[in-house]
Amino acid sequence: MTFSQSTYHSKTYRAFKDIDAGDYRTVARFFEEHERAIDRLEFPEYFELRVCYAGALFEIGAYERHLQQVDFILETSIEHNVQFFQGEDLFCKTLFQKAASNFNLLEYGKAEYILRELLNINPYYPDVDLFLQKTIYQQNPKFIRATRATATGLFLLAALLISIKAIFIETLYPQYLENVNWMSLVIFLSGVAVLIGGDVFLRLKIRQEVRKLMDAARERRRLRG
Repeated sequence: MTFSQSTYHSKTYRAFKDIDAGDYRTVARFFEEHERAIDRLEFPEYFELRVCYAGALFEIGAYERHLQQVDFILETSIEHNVQFFQGEDLFCKTLFQKAASNFNLLEYGKAEYILRELLNINPYYPDVDLFLQKTIYQQNPKFIRATRATATGLFLLAALLISIKAIFIETLYPQYLENVNWMSLVIFLSGVAVLIGGDVFLRLKIRQEVRKLMDAARERRRLRG
């Protein structure tokens, strides 16, 4: 189904379409000021304006209000077989934006669930794999805190050795100076390795997990024909 194929359009619809599509705040304000009149429009006009309103809320960062709109759009697009809007897959785009709104509200678990569903529906949807990786990464605070705490401990130990060297070793035990310098350097570099290596390890692990999910989804899609 496509939107508003009729040659006649209501006054409210025409006024809405006069707004610059990129002026998201004006789009949102117009919809909210004329919501009663919009609710009385014929379905094609009404639904198009509601989709535009939801998109405007997302673009201006009104994520809580955006989430109040998306379930209706998803359900209605299925009920009325509305697949494309402005050349894009409406259902997939709405799911992606719903996940993004949850993500921006720090609701990472909800965002991950939605992205996994989207991956199953369309494993070729742009950036869904990268976004899913980012969402899963945000839910590993214990691992991240552990690696950062370990690295911080090593940095402090290296600093302590440098202080001891400056106070005692240089004057009292100069024969151990080179050994302490090397020990401080090794401990410091170990901290850097833990900090960077832990992050790289986690990202690669998540990337591999998501890649397996994507490959499985693409194979299921291929088998369905």
